Amino acid sequence: MAREGRRDEDRSVRLRWSDVRGQVQALEVAMPITPTTATAIEQARAQAFVALGFDTTQALMLAATRDAGEHVELDDVRRLLDAGCPHELALRIVV
Repeated sequence: MAREGRRDEDRSVRLRWSDVRGQVQALEVAMPITPTTATAIEQARAQAFVALGFDTTQALMLAATRDAGEHVELDDVRRLLDAGCPHELALRIVV
């Protein structure tokens, strides 16, 4: 699975990858990523996701707080990985 990420001038994150059928998929994180955007809690969650083997971009996506204060639970992701789920699939399931 080929993947590339880039930041445009406003520092928002855009991801492009080819799925298993070779079709190009794309995702743009709507909120610009800046050093002041992430809270200390989100930074700690991101570090925990990196420790589970996710790359930095994936970890930031997983750690981000969503509407109404919801977020991806580290233990839910850990259970998926422990059950043999690949990182890319775990990311798709929980995001």
